[in-house]
Amino acid sequence: MYNEGIFCKEYRANFASIEECMEQKNHSLSNEQQSKLDGLLNLSLKRNYLAAVSWEVIWAIGNPSCLIAAMVPLYLFTLGVTKTTVQLVMLVFPIMTFLQILSPGIIGGTSRKFKTYLMFAIFTFSWIAYSIATFAAWDFFSRNTWIFLFILHCLILAVTNNLGFPVYNEIILENTPLKKRGNLASMRSIAVGAFGLIGIFLTRWLMKQRPSPMNYHYAFFVGGTIMFLSCLTVLGIKDNAQIIYDSHKIQPPAPVKAARILLKNFNFRVFLFFYILSISAQSLAPLIIGYGKDILKMNPADAVLFSGVYFVGPIIAGVCIKPLADKYGFRIIGIISSFMLGTTFILPLLSPQSTFALLAGYALYAATVTMNANILANLGSEMVAEIKPAVIIAVGSIIALPPVFLLSPFGGWLADRYAGAGYQAVFAMGAALCFCALLGFLTLIREPRTGHEIYIRVRG
Repeated sequence: MYNEGIFCKEYRANFASIEECMEQKNHSLSNEQQSKLDGLLNLSLKRNYLAAVSWEVIWAIGNPSCLIAAMVPLYLFTLGVTKTTVQLVMLVFPIMTFLQILSPGIIGGTSRKFKTYLMFAIFTFSWIAYSIATFAAWDFFSRNTWIFLFILHCLILAVTNNLGFPVYNEIILENTPLKKRGNLASMRSIAVGAFGLIGIFLTRWLMKQRPSPMNYHYAFFVGGTIMFLSCLTVLGIKDNAQIIYDSHKIQPPAPVKAARILLKNFNFRVFLFFYILSISAQSLAPLIIGYGKDILKMNPADAVLFSGVYFVGPIIAGVCIKPLADKYGFRIIGIISSFMLGTTFILPLLSPQSTFALLAGYALYAATVTMNANILANLGSEMVAEIKPAVIIAVGSIIALPPVFLLSPFGGWLADRYAGAGYQAVFAMGAALCFCALLGFLTLIREPRTGHEIYIRVRG
């Protein structure tokens, strides 16, 4: 006979009542169902590995030609848009992060694989459609019309990316055995870095083939087409997890309710606090490029090196994740990521006139971007296995937004106001945040695979 007291003791710190605890049980797989799923996952492991890694390989080749962080502002500046307008357009992407909490309800569940493919197909085809329109009718419309159409295109990118991203990562995570997730994360990361470097050379070549702004249109078309082809690999994934959920009629809680359940988990809240410290520090890292330009007087040709070392970062991350995550769990990746990101800021503090130190620090920062994305999805889902990974990704991303919105402009203000001293203050602030995150991962965050958790004992 099932013993409610034994089952629910591990949830005492997280749920208000036995009834709520038992309700959460209904959203989880039983041991028999999980054993059946594990068998299916091992049978389709090679197929899913091939699909997931192929996605990264093909996408990474085309992505530098359509890189939102670089190509969107550069293209808008080429069209003569003001800096204020560019900043407002770039804000569309983080603002639309709220859609991630709706993502499981809109494209999750049955047929989630096809709906995820559709989101990314629309994302990539938007680049193709805009570039084809410019080929056909550039001279027939005013510059302001094209600016409006490009901003509309950016809105499509923001919506489809934020809807598709959480569920795609959920599919990958749920269809990979627990002890193989680090290996797959490593393979995907190395693929992004290695083939992203190829993509950079392709983009540079494309940008030299036509005068501006037509060179951007050719880059958008080629890069978008390559990324569109990469989306087809999503259809090659064998979504065994959803098959099991559908066959046993297991329905996860609604996303908003799931988010409330998630945030009641004390261990997850502790993890999320220190994770957000690390994410906040990451928001300061782009000022490293500003430091190189303003203080070290790097010329545009040298500044391109930042794009190159950015794709070295995922290779570093992949090398670290592969031997450690599957053996020790993803908590140790959090420790390494916090240390690396802290080193990113310490290097220019110790060697303020060294371009090499600045580039090395930027490569480490890029590695932590990949690591932190894997930490949130994997460590979070292992801490609260009853909640879908897409909800965990959404909650972490949304809650991290306010401190990022506050800290990032403040760092920019310091650099604008105090020049070299301002940059040094920013780097010191980033290092301090990383040190606090490192202490948290070392002392307060527990590794779920060991079964250790923090409990709050309530007397009475």
